[in-house]
Amino acid sequence: MFRRILLLVCAAAFLGSVAAHAAAAPKKRTGKRATVDGTAAVIDSAVILQSEVTDQALIMAQQNNVDLRDTAAAREFKKRVLDSMVRKKLIASEAHRQGITATPAEVDAQVDQMLTSAKRTLGSDAAFLEQLRKENLTEEGLRRKYSDDVREDLAVRRLVQREVQGKVSADTNDARAFFLKHKTELPPRPDMYRLSVILVEVHAGDSVKARAREKATTVLTRLRAGEDFGKLATLFSDDPSAREEGKLPWFTPGTFDTTFEKAARALKPGQVSEVVETRFGFHVIRVDSVQGEKTLARHILVLVQPDTADSVRALEKARAVRARAFAREDFGKLAQQFSDDPDSRSRGGSLEPRELSAFSPDIGGVVSKLLPMQVSDVVRSPSGWVIFRLDEKQPSRPYEYAEVTEQLLQAARDEKFNAALDTWVGELKKKHRVTVHGVR
Repeated sequence: MFRRILLLVCAAAFLGSVAAHAAAAPKKRTGKRATVDGTAAVIDSAVILQSEVTDQALIMAQQNNVDLRDTAAAREFKKRVLDSMVRKKLIASEAHRQGITATPAEVDAQVDQMLTSAKRTLGSDAAFLEQLRKENLTEEGLRRKYSDDVREDLAVRRLVQREVQGKVSADTNDARAFFLKHKTELPPRPDMYRLSVILVEVHAGDSVKARAREKATTVLTRLRAGEDFGKLATLFSDDPSAREEGKLPWFTPGTFDTTFEKAARALKPGQVSEVVETRFGFHVIRVDSVQGEKTLARHILVLVQPDTADSVRALEKARAVRARAFAREDFGKLAQQFSDDPDSRSRGGSLEPRELSAFSPDIGGVVSKLLPMQVSDVVRSPSGWVIFRLDEKQPSRPYEYAEVTEQLLQAARDEKFNAALDTWVGELKKKHRVTVHGVR
């Protein structure tokens, strides 16, 4: 029942544990229903049913790409899911005993985020409502189902933060100890490629810009004639917010493009801007509300998208630059003169070493075949056309401590937290009634 919506709106896993709480079933099911279904565990007065474990295992398997077709592996996975559910119910029971809870406003805010995410995944409010209809649910009914789970999640997190997480810290001594203890278990540093690059971006020509501006101007004219902003955004905006009638989330300075924000801040609630040009294209903006530095607005974006002629023009330029590099002109000077990559241009195109997986498959395939100091063919990238030179290939080797200090600090902190959490949960089990029947 409501499995599709469940998969879209399930709560996040508790503090990185194996499983999140299953929201698919009511909180308490006892008596005949529990007997028919089967009880997996009982924590004080809370019952975890076999069906809840199965539902939650399905959710977590999909989220973590776990194959449950192997019966033995599926059973082991379900055991781990049940352990996590028992742990969470136990902490929730302790939170209830101590009177720790969440405010209605906190619960509503998180449920709103979950439902918004589900609507975005399904593509629109209409698609979301249709999915609810198929599963014999209403949005308000789904909200009620998830409010209980969110309230429990927040209480659990609050108690764990106070009793365990807030008391755990790690320093460089812990990080070094972790490194020495687990050094042989750490994966090796992969092959690293030190490259120089020349990027030739594909820029829209004047005719393309003119057409986009004309479209935005036409939309603005229709708005001023009284047409509905939301409907025009849905029809004409090239931004994903078109699915929400152009609605943007509340934003503060520094959230969006500077030019966009400056234009929005100049408007009073209800006002519509002139056509505003940013690096993305042409916008028409309407401000709905202002609260201090926070602004709530809608916009219609007409993207400036280069056409085939623009791409061909950039390709021809890239091929000409590549020919000069292949003829042994100084690659660094060519990068300084022609590259559109601002980060590497001042360094003669030089990039920091990176592993092959940092590139797209197409570019990675090209890079992996280069010999030292060899110049690649022109390659398509999301930003335009690129030319690479392999300056050095650094073979795989064990990591040095200094290369992964930050990751080791986090790993040491996590290790200490997990140990402290296990100890604390062990103490809780002495205070509460916990009966685990297992999975089937």
